[in-house]
Amino acid sequence: MRILTVDLTARSRRTDEPVPPGWAADDLLIEAVRPSELAWACADLQPEAVVVTTDSAGRADAFLVRSLREDEVGVPVLVIAAEADGESLAASLEAGADDVVPSPSTPIEIRARLRALLWTALDRPPPAVQRRTAPDARGRRYLEALQ
Repeated sequence: MRILTVDLTARSRRTDEPVPPGWAADDLLIEAVRPSELAWACADLQPEAVVVTTDSAGRADAFLVRSLREDEVGVPVLVIAAEADGESLAASLEAGADDVVPSPSTPIEIRARLRALLWTALDRPPPAVQRRTAPDARGRRYLEALQ
């Protein structure tokens, strides 16, 4: 899964971490991009999702997400906000973000939310649900008996 990250926090102006701490996983290819390059990077790199980290939801992240949506970039966008109240969460979501997560959050939670966003974007149920919906041998015999 290719993920583009954009860091809008004050910390990003002091350090240049390419990957958020704890995000390393075999199934994730994470690339950090500058906010000004995000639309171009989405067109060029074809990511499955975008993660935006911000100090406060509803401001810079809403502007960035709105710009993406105006450029018709349809990838799921997850916003991780250090400070978020109801109004700022609503502003981010109304700008086009698919999910807003208050920080701090664990890398496991972020990966799970990203996978859920991808299943929704692809209009497919999660793999566990796909397996459960397939009829077992007894269910197939029952269905055959009905025909």
